[in-house]
Amino acid sequence: MNRFALVFVLLLAVPAGLGAQGPNWGLFNSPKGFGVSAESPVKGGTFNSFDLYADIYGLPNGRASSYPGVRIQALHNMVLRSYDKPGRSSFVYAGFGAAAGYVRDFESFSWWNSGPAYLIMNMGGIVCISGAFGVRCDFADVTLDLGLQADAGFYIRRHESHGNLMFELYRNGLYNSLYPQLRILWNMSGGGSSGGHRGQVSPFDFGVEWGSNVMFYSVINRNYVGRYGERVDDSSRGFAFYANGAVRLYAGVYAGEKLRFDLGAGYAGIADSRRVVPVTARMNFLPRGRFRDGAVVFVDAGASLSTVDRWQAGLLASAGAGYRKCLSSGAGLSLLANLRYAQDRPGIFSPDLGTYVPAGDIRNNAAGYLSAGITLSVDIIR
Repeated sequence: MNRFALVFVLLLAVPAGLGAQGPNWGLFNSPKGFGVSAESPVKGGTFNSFDLYADIYGLPNGRASSYPGVRIQALHNMVLRSYDKPGRSSFVYAGFGAAAGYVRDFESFSWWNSGPAYLIMNMGGIVCISGAFGVRCDFADVTLDLGLQADAGFYIRRHESHGNLMFELYRNGLYNSLYPQLRILWNMSGGGSSGGHRGQVSPFDFGVEWGSNVMFYSVINRNYVGRYGERVDDSSRGFAFYANGAVRLYAGVYAGEKLRFDLGAGYAGIADSRRVVPVTARMNFLPRGRFRDGAVVFVDAGASLSTVDRWQAGLLASAGAGYRKCLSSGAGLSLLANLRYAQDRPGIFSPDLGTYVPAGDIRNNAAGYLSAGITLSVDIIR
């Protein structure tokens, strides 16, 4: 998951609008990958969408090497039913199109003691026909498009041992069809702010946050009994860089218009091969209120449950700030930067023993990681 997360950080930094007229431009976000998107305005009940993104199959769980594949796709979409309300226009759509790329394909999931087996097939090219179904919401100057897409096509690669050309069905095109795709797009031709209070609004909301963190400093203290009964001290500290992704689901409540408290959980990487389930409480301060565009500041803390070491708990805390765009009736879209501290107790591998040190022989085992990152967050009213 190393270079993919760095690529994702760079994609977040791409200017959302690349032109003053024509299509809406923005970001493509999915468990399939991350990239850039464009969608044309709706005319005659149809619109077109285009995506270029990094395909991350095998990277989040450590099965693949440290670089992603790449995909490009184009769809022609037809509006099935519209739902218009003050401040936004929403509709359900279905579409068809084509996709191509250079990616990895599905391999059966088998486990070692320490984690899933690595992918062994070479990357290859794909040529597919695609079908999509989704919901698109157009606000004054922001569009949210949430949908599903299935691909049927061929996967072309060279055999790992013999070097001959292999033609196969592209299995991930169907296996990953239930992974959601979220496009966040900006209309740079104008339209004004979509913020503002529009009637009675619930104080409760929920949302999702996703992004990348780069670990840049680690402190590790280990003390254990060695193979011959000697005391081994293996401590280190210093700068070490490793990038990871993270996703967090949360539910919250507003205490007034400027303060929101939420509780969330998700999945995150904190260091090389260290992945956890974070369970955290967060306080968000919005100086201009939930119904206006402006800054947001937050602090959070909680537990991180290791997915590797039998759900062993550690400490996780972060603080950050960013900018929040009010979409409609108090819902919002936020771009956030953060500084995070994670405490961990990873297993100790002994070269002398050729295995991990038994828990009874460990006298001290603590690791702390500092990281900085950037995330996107969408909060929706109940």
